[in-house]
This record gives sequence, C-alpha cells and structure tokens, in this order.
Amino acid sequence: MSLPESVKQARAAVVEQLVQDIQEKGFSWQKVWIDCLSPRNAITGKKYTGGNVFHLACIARMRGYKDPRWCTFKQAKENGWKVKRGAKSAKIEHWKLVKAANSAAPDDEEKENVRPICVGVWSVFNAEEIEGIPEFESNTDKAFDDYEIFDIADDFVSSSRCPIIEGQTAIACYNPVSDCVNMPARKSFNCAQSFLRVLLHEMSHSTGNAAALDRPFSTYGTESYAFEELIAELSSAFVASEIGLAFDSESVDPFFYENHAAYLQSWVSVLNNDPNELFRAATKADAAANYILTRYNDAHV
Repeated sequence: MSLPESVKQARAAVVEQLVQDIQEKGFSWQKVWIDCLSPRNAITGKKYTGGNVFHLACIARMRGYKDPRWCTFKQAKENGWKVKRGAKSAKIEHWKLVKAANSAAPDDEEKENVRPICVGVWSVFNAEEIEGIPEFESNTDKAFDDYEIFDIADDFVSSSRCPIIEGQTAIACYNPVSDCVNMPARKSFNCAQSFLRVLLHEMSHSTGNAAALDRPFSTYGTESYAFEELIAELSSAFVASEIGLAFDSESVDPFFYENHAAYLQSWVSVLNNDPNELFRAATKADAAANYILTRYNDAHV
C-alpha cells in the first residue's frame, strides 16, 4: 500500500493521540471519543465509512468539534457557505478493490485476487469551520435508564447471528468453535451499560465467523489476537454511537476484560509497530458494526 506523505502524517498524529489516551485513561478512552463517532457529509447527510469514520472522529476529538458534519471546500462554495480563514482541513481516503493486473482468475475466485488501492485523498472541513452553514440539529442525544438499556440488549440478543447464552459462565467470550456468545449473568455486572458494552464487544467478535465477515481468529497473546480485540472494541463503540448511547466512565467494568492491562498494552504495541493498523482495524470494525446494526434494525426498527 502506497499512501501520500500527508496521509501518513495525519494517520500518525491520530494514532499518537489515541495511544496517549489509552495509556492515560485505560478503557475509559472511549468516553472522550464516542460522541464524535458519527461523522457525515454536510451536503448528503451520508455517513463516512471504513477508516474515515475513526479518522474524522479522532480529528474532531483532538480539535474539540461537536458538529459531526464535514465537506470539501468546493461543496461549501457550491452551497453558498464560506470556509473560515485559517481553517484546518482533515484528510479522507477513497479506496477501491482492484483486481490484480496479472490475474486471470475466474469470477468465482476473483475475491482472492483483488487488493485495496487508495485512489484518492480529499481535504474536508468541519462544519464549525464553515460560515453560513445551517445549525446542526441532533436527534441522537438520548438518556437511557437501566430498564431501557436491558430492553435494547434484549433486542440485540434476539437479532444476533449466533446464539447468546447468559448465566452459564463467569466469562464473557465468543467461542468460534461452537459459534456462540457466552455472557455472565446480568446481575454480575456493575450496571446495565456495562452489560451492553461487553455484549456488543462479543457480538462484534461473532461477525468474524466464516458464515459472516470471515476474519481469522488467533491464539491469545499474539499480535493478530490483539488486532481482533481492537476490532471488537471499536465496533462496539461504533454501534453504541449509532444508537445514541454514550457510555459513561462507570460503565467500564475491567473485571469482564481478561488481563485488563495486558489488553491495553497489546493494542498500544500493535499501533506503535504500525500506525496503519488502526485504520485497518477501524475499517473492519465499521463492517462489523454495520453487520450487527443491519440485523438489529431489520428486526426491531
């Protein structure tokens, strides 16, 4: 993968900030990011996808933006808006899957002979840096009590692609062999949000099954295992943001994360070794979150 130097630098800055937040805040790092995790185009209203979701969310977090809307200089001008003098842009990337030039594989093998190519990079500006843009009206600010959160959890359970078994184990996990999610009894969690947070994390793992998004599962303690854990944690944050559920710091229950400190350190090691891993993880997490939300919305919305 060959990326423009400006994109490499932008990615490195985002990773540096995320690593700092993880090291300083532990699992509570999500608290300061989650409200920014629904970036969308200011003109079309369409949400950004893949690594761009987390990239723009990170930039919003770093610069203190509360408005999730972004657009190019050209789009702002075409709509009669004006980008403020001195405004800072952010980079978004456009990727396509391209068939290998020397591949003569038949159509049924085409999936194995394509690779992602960055075909363009655009500069976008946040709505807070644009004069004349209509005020943003948010309809996602929701306050949930424990009963409502457990109702939401029930809806996610019933829409899950695999069985979710509660109360038969003290460990929350997805078992790829039996293709099921095991969850401890709800009363063992410190609050409803903690239960839902862990549930979404494990459901995100389940999307890696060959019958779904087909991600490889690795042995505990390996770098690829840490990568999958990062995917699941980002995916759970994306889902929570999409349904308007902002986890508070009390919802983080380290008891239900095996080797809490080791998890965090493994993520930091992966990101420090290769900043691009964050964007690969975010892209896969976005796909996992969309998979979960599509089933959830089809069943209950």
